[in-house]
Amino acid sequence: KYFDDYWNQIDVLGIDIFELIHHTRHFDHHSSKAHKSCLKRYLLAKDKGKKYLNLNGRTRPNKQCLLFYLAKNNLLEDGYVSNLFADKDNLIDETMFENYNFDNSKYEDFKKICPPRMELDNILSDRSSESPVELYNNSIYSLVSETFTGDTVRFITEKTYKPMLMGHPFLIFGTTKTLDLIQQRGYYTFPELFDESYDSETESKNSLRIIIENVKCNNIKLSKSIVKKLKHNQMHFLSLPSKSILKDQLRKFL
Repeated sequence: KYFDDYWNQIDVLGIDIFELIHHTRHFDHHSSKAHKSCLKRYLLAKDKGKKYLNLNGRTRPNKQCLLFYLAKNNLLEDGYVSNLFADKDNLIDETMFENYNFDNSKYEDFKKICPPRMELDNILSDRSSESPVELYNNSIYSLVSETFTGDTVRFITEKTYKPMLMGHPFLIFGTTKTLDLIQQRGYYTFPELFDESYDSETESKNSLRIIIENVKCNNIKLSKSIVKKLKHNQMHFLSLPSKSILKDQLRKFL
């Protein structure tokens, strides 16, 4: 509790070590060519099992509210969704819920509808994987639940880099200007597929509203230009000199 309050109340410099972290975690679990074969199989699999992939580990307010609105709009069944370490007795209070309540939902409905713990182990062959290849192959895009939302801090973790390495388009429910930041770092985003205006919103509720509208849309088609972007993101992730970037960030800050 105190840790989260600490991060929510101050401005911080995000030293982005998570590219490096995810690179290490991914290759601890997979062979050196797993990501390339994943993208190839993803493009070959015409009939996807689900529309999106949404992986949630530690319970956080933004994740609880995203899951609530997915459930409220009957969108949970459209995706592969995990919700680990969830505790129905540890939901956010009514005051915090209002930070995400974009449609005047009742807090009592939030408590009833917010999903409990959900696991995907029953459909995973590799239960220890940081990047479950089969789930990426059989879903069209990633719905990323980042650690924080709002405009207090720009904070990107390995959650954002997973779809880039695995060859997925993505929506990101994260902090303001997250897409702008990763574009500055040379990655492509997907305005052809999604309404990315959520990235400019400073209030979490407004960003969440646009993201839910995106998830409702079923007209997601992969063109040659999209495939080119997916391949670029994957190779760009693998080629970035993360150590040099971190040294440059620290030098400027200090």
